[in-house]
Amino acid sequence: LAFLRSCNEQTCLVVLNMSGRTHTLSFDVGSPTARQIFSSHAWPGNPDDLSQLQIAPFEIYIAEIV
Repeated sequence: LAFLRSCNEQTCLVVLNMSGRTHTLSFDVGSPTARQIFSSHAWPGNPDDLSQLQIAPFEIYIAEIV
């Protein structure tokens, strides 16, 4: 499950992997990168590449589109 949430001038991508498999996803949301705000699996670091975003099993991922 993935969706965009916009409020004022901020847009966030929310991704929920409800399966036991890792998935590599590609998003075309107007920007090639996002800044991770929260993840139940990965640690924040460099901006994430939205053309090849890896989501771990049962991961919750929230990032601001930059």
